[in-house]
Amino acid sequence: GLADNLLTLTALAARCPIPTPAGCTLPFDKDDDGVDEMYCDTMHRKEGGAPIFKTGLMTRWDLGALWRMYGPQLGLDEAGDRFGQAVAVGDFDGDGFDDVAVGAPGEDDGAGVVFVFRGTSSRLVAWKLLRASQAQGTNQSGAEFGAALAAGDVDYDAVDDLLVGAPGEDIRVGGALNIDTGAAYLYRGDPGGPTGWRRLTQATAGLSAEQTGDRFGTAVAIAALAAGSKAEGWQRALLIGAPSDAVTTLGNTVRSGAVFVHANRRDPAVLVDAWVANRLTSSLAAGARFGAAITTGDLDGGALDDVAIGAPGAGAGAVALYAGRRPLAGEGPSAPITTYRQLLAAPTGAAGFGSAIAIGQARGDLDGRNELLVGAPESARTAGAAYLFESTASSLAPGTVVLSQTFTQAAPAIVEGGDRFGAAVALADVEPATAHAHPILGAP
Repeated sequence: GLADNLLTLTALAARCPIPTPAGCTLPFDKDDDGVDEMYCDTMHRKEGGAPIFKTGLMTRWDLGALWRMYGPQLGLDEAGDRFGQAVAVGDFDGDGFDDVAVGAPGEDDGAGVVFVFRGTSSRLVAWKLLRASQAQGTNQSGAEFGAALAAGDVDYDAVDDLLVGAPGEDIRVGGALNIDTGAAYLYRGDPGGPTGWRRLTQATAGLSAEQTGDRFGTAVAIAALAAGSKAEGWQRALLIGAPSDAVTTLGNTVRSGAVFVHANRRDPAVLVDAWVANRLTSSLAAGARFGAAITTGDLDGGALDDVAIGAPGAGAGAVALYAGRRPLAGEGPSAPITTYRQLLAAPTGAAGFGSAIAIGQARGDLDGRNELLVGAPESARTAGAAYLFESTASSLAPGTVVLSQTFTQAAPAIVEGGDRFGAAVALADVEPATAHAHPILGAP
């Protein structure tokens, strides 16, 4: 707490000389001998630097400097931790400041950890560590907890929740241990920080079998698919990708991938929660990796979110588009809360199309519909590329989402094989003077 931190900082003050000057008013028993020593209220920067403050109260800048020097650390920098592989931003404690969750799926021998930094009026502060064991799971070596993250207000309580993927988690089914089956964990936002809420696997709600190599949790997202408000009885949906899930089509079973959708629906008559569960699949060939990337947002200008699902292994790649759907009265727990619209094929020359996807207002809110940004990092012999698509109609029907712009490194940098430009993409308004989002493209 704050009092403990201030006590620690007090101990860093210079011990008062004898005779004690009038400014020495900070008693502290540093050597635990039962007698308080007196410390001056002048503190110096680390390693003999200039004083931070003298008599009187510390300013916010003094506190900030002390925090940077002596504030808590959540972990150590270690090779293989992969800190930063996934990042999510949300107000996890409801204080009005955005917090940041950072995945480190290689931490603790690959068990994985999520680092949470609390937002304040001046900076981010190291706050909490999240592990699978806090949400009905175990800290399992190789589980890669934190490989994927998504933030959103699932239960409409004005506090953001956090969904975490652990695609390397092994699950025992009967007497067999299925390797890299995967799991996902939901943490509820709380004034004290995210707290464990729910664990999900492929077998949750009986949607599919937990099989070796499916890597459920590779991608995760949160979206308002069935309803746009709490008053309509629905919570926001959880979407979880399993890009190696086995799919049976016309009697033929292939590992083309799937996306699992879970949404909580409260029956107002009996006030009982009932989870509605869907499994989205495709007719793509084995290795399509459908579900390797998921993003959500408004592409059709409607009241509900839409969903874009990447399948970067389907030839040169593809992206499937779904619209949010309100179930009809009387439909049961398997009622679909999405409607398939179309499959976007990779543009000519693209490769790995659908490895990363984002939705945002790249052209401003001119028609109420957002744009779709798709990364193709295997293009041009892994130099990479990205493509911006514009939604031209509210139907999302084939032919209504058209290629608007192509991005490569050619303008700001040199195009080089292995750069994998487009491996990560985002649309964000990073320039407050503008009314639209800007494409942000990673080249790892």
